[in-house]
Amino acid sequence: MKRIHDTNDDSTDGWFRPSLFLPTLSENESTLFQLVQDGDRDSVLQLLRDQPDLNINCCNFQGVRPLHIAVQQGDEPMVELLLQQPKIELSDTLGRNIHREREFRTLYEELQQKASEFAVQFLNYCRSTEEVELILSRPLGCEEGARPFHYPRLLMAIDYGQKEFVTHPKSSLDEMSQFRGPPDSGLEPLLVLWVFGIAASQVRQCWRRGRRRYFSDSWHWYDTLMTTAFMVSFCCWIWSYYDIVTYGNERLERKFWYQYDPTLIGEGLVAIASILAFGKTLYLFQMNSSLGPLQISLGKMVSDICEFLAIFTLIIFSFASGMYRLYAYYGGMERLDGSGVKTSMSGAFVTLHGSVRTLFWALFGMTSLESVQVVVENLPGGTEQLPVINKHNFTEAVGYTLFAVFHNVHEFVDKEWKFARTKVWISFILEPPIPPPFNLLPSAVSLFRAARWCCACLTRPRGPHSALLSAALLLHRRGDPLPRDDPAAFKILMAALSQRYFRERRTTEAGGAATLSETAGLKRGLMTLKAELRDLAYGGLQHHTPEDEVAKQNGALN
Repeated sequence: MKRIHDTNDDSTDGWFRPSLFLPTLSENESTLFQLVQDGDRDSVLQLLRDQPDLNINCCNFQGVRPLHIAVQQGDEPMVELLLQQPKIELSDTLGRNIHREREFRTLYEELQQKASEFAVQFLNYCRSTEEVELILSRPLGCEEGARPFHYPRLLMAIDYGQKEFVTHPKSSLDEMSQFRGPPDSGLEPLLVLWVFGIAASQVRQCWRRGRRRYFSDSWHWYDTLMTTAFMVSFCCWIWSYYDIVTYGNERLERKFWYQYDPTLIGEGLVAIASILAFGKTLYLFQMNSSLGPLQISLGKMVSDICEFLAIFTLIIFSFASGMYRLYAYYGGMERLDGSGVKTSMSGAFVTLHGSVRTLFWALFGMTSLESVQVVVENLPGGTEQLPVINKHNFTEAVGYTLFAVFHNVHEFVDKEWKFARTKVWISFILEPPIPPPFNLLPSAVSLFRAARWCCACLTRPRGPHSALLSAALLLHRRGDPLPRDDPAAFKILMAALSQRYFRERRTTEAGGAATLSETAGLKRGLMTLKAELRDLAYGGLQHHTPEDEVAKQNGALN
């Protein structure tokens, strides 16, 4: 910070050093040095009032400033007066000296760090939120920005890189406690427009696809939940604004807020909706050839892991209840053997909660075998030790379950990914080409359809053709062309598909064993080919039909 906030530190002796760049003191500056050295507070105050342009950060020939003289003399009223002046500077001046006097760079950096620590220490002395707010809201000495801020000194600390001051717990507490009411970051109108654009797009998709088909997709439920959370948070903002305007208490500290304060509810809903909005990026990952299958795999694994966890919880609770009933009686018992060594009963299984915790960590090998040991206290007739054997045999079952999960994931991952990618593309195709919130503005197509609909309504005749015109108006309202229906082309296509099916079927069946009819046909074809070759060999004088050749062969066989 620019201002020193402590006056009782011995290290202030090194705040100022002689500089090679000392300006000449004016008459008023010399008078200021003399009055500060004399301790005349009233005269210094009168001089500062008469000379508002007086440089209070001036240095004498030794490089010493008036504030340094007051600190050295221990004049607390004078130090307080000088610190109240808006033009008092220290850290910024030291920062400029770092670049001007390179040989003293290390020294100036140490002094600048000490000056920054003084401001942080001054916050430690604040005992209430009002005191911290008074420090942070003081505008004197701070540069004014284009947009006024309630805590200009906090902005100045950010500008000068005072991280310790900005991250101080009391500064953060005040920063958190002052935001009662709707947020005022300047981005809220854009967020409202974006959410309303998303809502308009969802309503349009629901109207075009139908309510049942729209909500059959889980991602649409996801979008509806996100939009609803944003809408309810906007209502909480309006409610909180009305509450502040009506009842006040805008600067009420957060710890005094009502548990159902609209500001708290709005902050929680905005946090949930923001997480859902960023989680929607997983929906786009399905279009990538690498991330898509990975996401489908994770989705399948999550469902299978949830089923496994249900079985695992049932098993571990059954074991825990049995171990608890078995060991509950021995809780707190101690045994003293003949050598004087005392052995206490372990509390691992003496309670149901402890039994569940012990069995869970036993899966990772972090449970001692001594926890299973039964310790029976000494009896008048002697001691008795009850051995207990405890085995956990579901580790192998866990391995088999994980293997089944892995096999199930890799079997259907490609098909599931292609199906999910198609759903994503269809959802983008059905959406309007203009993204939210620009889809709230009327497009050229919508204006043309509205004008055409108005013209159709104005020119609607009164007569027997009114029913036909009503159907045309319905088509105008829909705005989307109906799919083309050609019965003749459909019949031709189905006939071609049927032929292709039976052709493929015959080809598939031809790969099997030959039947008796197929063998007879092949034999007849070979006989015909043999007769034709013989006729060609003998000049074709005689013509034998395949039937004659077959009859001759049958006669020869007989």
